[in-house]
Amino acid sequence: MTSEAEVKQCYTIDSDDNALNCIKQVVRNTSGDCKPRIVLLVREGCDGCREEKARYKSDIDSGIINVVDIFSSEGKEIARKNDIDAVPAVLIVDCHDLAIE
Repeated sequence: MTSEAEVKQCYTIDSDDNALNCIKQVVRNTSGDCKPRIVLLVREGCDGCREEKARYKSDIDSGIINVVDIFSSEGKEIARKNDIDAVPAVLIVDCHDLAIE
């Protein structure tokens, strides 16, 4: 099973917390150049962004969740590819920064 298929299987879990834990396991256990990642899009001065960063602090610190400023070149590209226009936004993306849906 591909990592993308594994992520999609995690989406079928009813509990949001359990689904996210499943996705984190896929991210941790996938190797190679084209692995999924969890991205938290934020911007400076955003209260909701600060709250989400605090909520996911341990996952951010461990490298499971990548924090990306929406105004950075990477953030602009991720937002453009996925039609994101508001932050905070948590996305599960493939190696091309396209959301895995």
